[in-house]
Amino acid sequence: MDRLIACFKKKELPSSELTGHYNKMKNYYLEINYVLTSYDRQFYKETLDKINTTIFELKKKAEPKKKFKFSRRD
Repeated sequence: MDRLIACFKKKELPSSELTGHYNKMKNYYLEINYVLTSYDRQFYKETLDKINTTIFELKKKAEPKKKFKFSRRD
């Protein structure tokens, strides 16, 4: 996942592919979480949350900034 994030930062990878990979990881976790111990379940859940937060922050940085515009008062 770190490699994918690095590629996204270099603009070699679209955000949809990064999100798609995250969704695959989350679905895999949901499929196997009943087998995991409570410690592992919590560890993987926290890791997925951190990855999701990182992706959200990267997308927010990548989107163009809004231009400042004066509003007219009537």
